[in-house]
Amino acid sequence: MKYIIFDLDGTLSRTDKFMIPSIELAMEKMNIPVWTEDAIRCTIGEPVEVTNLKFFGQKKSEEADNFWKLVSGYYRTVFHNSVEEYEGVGDMLDSLHERGYKTAVCSNADEEYIEEVLDKLNLHEKIDRVRPIIPGKGKVESLARFLQDENPEFAILVGDRCYDFEAAQANRILFVACKYGCGTEEELKMADYSINEPRELLDILNEIEKILKN
Repeated sequence: MKYIIFDLDGTLSRTDKFMIPSIELAMEKMNIPVWTEDAIRCTIGEPVEVTNLKFFGQKKSEEADNFWKLVSGYYRTVFHNSVEEYEGVGDMLDSLHERGYKTAVCSNADEEYIEEVLDKLNLHEKIDRVRPIIPGKGKVESLARFLQDENPEFAILVGDRCYDFEAAQANRILFVACKYGCGTEEELKMADYSINEPRELLDILNEIEKILKN
């Protein structure tokens, strides 16, 4: 069993398209100084506690809970038509299955959000397993749980943030960085491989397969 494990936001989903304007509206509604688009983009894909520290100075608070309820309401109503995949994601997932790979999503988001986004992207049936965040834990632990449950003979993690790289490194699997996502070049510079668009992952796998055969 061979698994290609994907992050969701900034890897399969163009989350910035609906998340940035939703956060901007929520900031305006709650009279929070509105951040720049680039600053907001850098929060996409990180644990909510980390974002809360940046926005509110603490990991949890009533103000933060109210803020994220507003954000959720905006992206589910005002910007619900802005949910889209990166070009070529669907075809890439189909090609992986044709080549005998299983696919999974391991995200810092909860299961409800993951399922909702996958459904809107029409990708749900192209993903074999979903591993949401474990409450109170990070992606290192979530990925470890997934690998323990599935016990694949081969696995790589594909993502766009330092949290993805750290999870892959801690669990001793290869990491492919999505340079088209929300992460910075600096946080992805230690990746084993990198891609500029989803379809390039297939070429990376060709290279990895050749190495494994030798």
